[in-house]
Amino acid sequence: ITCPKDQTIDCDFVYDLNNLSKDFGSAVAYDNCQNLNIVETHVEKVTNCRVGTITRTFTVTDAGGRSASCTQTITIQALAPYTGPLATEWPQNVSMNGCGDPTSSAFSPDVLGRPVLNQGACSLVGADYADQIFNFNNPSSPACFKILRKWTVLDWCQPLDKGGYKTWSYTQEI
Repeated sequence: ITCPKDQTIDCDFVYDLNNLSKDFGSAVAYDNCQNLNIVETHVEKVTNCRVGTITRTFTVTDAGGRSASCTQTITIQALAPYTGPLATEWPQNVSMNGCGDPTSSAFSPDVLGRPVLNQGACSLVGADYADQIFNFNNPSSPACFKILRKWTVLDWCQPLDKGGYKTWSYTQEI
């Protein structure tokens, strides 16, 4: 019995687990006896980030009851991992006239913008922020307050060797 070659594919490759032969080939077997029966089983160990392995085992049995087997390993990797928001995908800095309540909904990310997260099929990306609000007590200043909104974007599919995950940060000035 001869198995198809091991393969490495990108995590966004779409395959049919019920028809792996379509994309990854089939085993072939030769024997003196006719009516060879090749049985395929597979074990899929793929994470939510769509990386891991599929191990295919092919077993052939001849009419005399003799059998042989081989395996094919399909490795699924993130060949082009998420690289974070581009400079133009972070929310823009904002200047406003007049004073108001810096905690009002007028200053929320729903109004003033959020990062654009162009993640692929192989990423689990999320964004969160923390505000630092600075109130000014100088009556001669035109500024009443300033908000420094620190955005953090995280990809759970890119764990770091020493713990945690790959992150990108940006501070939006309001």
